[in-house]
Amino acid sequence: MGILCDGQMLANTIDEIGNTVTLRTVSNAYDTTSYREVTETTSDTSDLKAVVQVLTTADDFVKEGVFREGDIIFWFKGSQTGLTPGNKILYNSKYYEINDVMEREEADTIYVIEVRTKKC
Repeated sequence: MGILCDGQMLANTIDEIGNTVTLRTVSNAYDTTSYREVTETTSDTSDLKAVVQVLTTADDFVKEGVFREGDIIFWFKGSQTGLTPGNKILYNSKYYEINDVMEREEADTIYVIEVRTKKC
């Protein structure tokens, strides 16, 4: 029961103590003759739940210079979709651009998705 139980407990924790965030899906249209970006369209999905980890100077990612203090790691349930680099997450009236997405798999089931973001 150990691994499966732990993964499911993490997913349940997101529902119980997670913060409400909005996912902004970003799509770009390009001019095929000049290969320049022409328009950006967005669509929002509201009321998603995620556990929020605000990075501080004590975090290794900040020490290594990969991220800055104030950037955020969001933890979503494994069933969440649309979490791809380039999309944005609105939290506390600020947008954070998705940089990396890691699916945390246990016993062939994705229970949690780790989303590393940078403040826009």
